[in-house]
Amino acid sequence: MICEKPNNTEAIDINNLHQPEPLSKRVVRGGIWVFAIRITNRGLLFIRTIIFARLLVAHDFGHEPPWLMRLKNLKM
Repeated sequence: MICEKPNNTEAIDINNLHQPEPLSKRVVRGGIWVFAIRITNRGLLFIRTIIFARLLVAHDFGHEPPWLMRLKNLKM
């Protein structure tokens, strides 16, 4: 069995070759992605904090609100 190589007679277009992107451009693009991810992360953390602050009250941590403490003192 003899394998013949295909006859590629197409001319190579020098302008169409893939040119690697300059390092400075890749660094800037990477920096933008890191910045965007950090801002998104901080925003989600802030939203999570707001949700937990609304769900949890001082009593969950063993503290009583000041008005309840005064009310207990008045009843004594």
